[in-house]
Amino acid sequence: MRKSTVQHLGTDGESSAKGRLCIEYLVDCFHTTLLNKATSIVGASIAEEVVQDTWLTLIESWNSINDTDSLGSWLHRVVFNKSLNRIKKDKRCVSLEWLTSHDGGYGREIENYFLTFNDEPEALLTLQQTLLKLEKQWSGLSTKQQQVCEMRLIHGYSYDHIAESLDVTISNSKVLLHRARVSMLEAIS
Repeated sequence: MRKSTVQHLGTDGESSAKGRLCIEYLVDCFHTTLLNKATSIVGASIAEEVVQDTWLTLIESWNSINDTDSLGSWLHRVVFNKSLNRIKKDKRCVSLEWLTSHDGGYGREIENYFLTFNDEPEALLTLQQTLLKLEKQWSGLSTKQQQVCEMRLIHGYSYDHIAESLDVTISNSKVLLHRARVSMLEAIS
């Protein structure tokens, strides 16, 4: 982090030091998951840059953040938006590789849906509208459904690990994942 940027975390020395400690803690807690999320969207070669840009955005916005309880969600939203912006900037395709590499047939169905788009303005507008629908649908999922999706589909955790981490049964974690997948597919149907 640049020293001049870090100084924006507080007006006096004590709050600035506390701000730096909070940022360091957040980096320890979220860097890997943010990197995985960015990698799943933009690919490994650009993901680190997107995540670093996310941390800079956090530092720049530190004094205006009111709800510290939802910082994790805020960080995930920022990395998602920055990843999409990077795709638009570089005119890259969304990587749906992780969807097809996991169980169920959902990934192939979604991948086939997105493969029908081309670079025509009307198709790009439709794609953008679809991504907005998906984002809205994602926001409508329960927190546990979102967590199960991220843990299983992005990070590749076992159902045993997910069940233990979220304090649910293995069967319940599978049900949560299934319902989340069905809900996301409804958004593009």
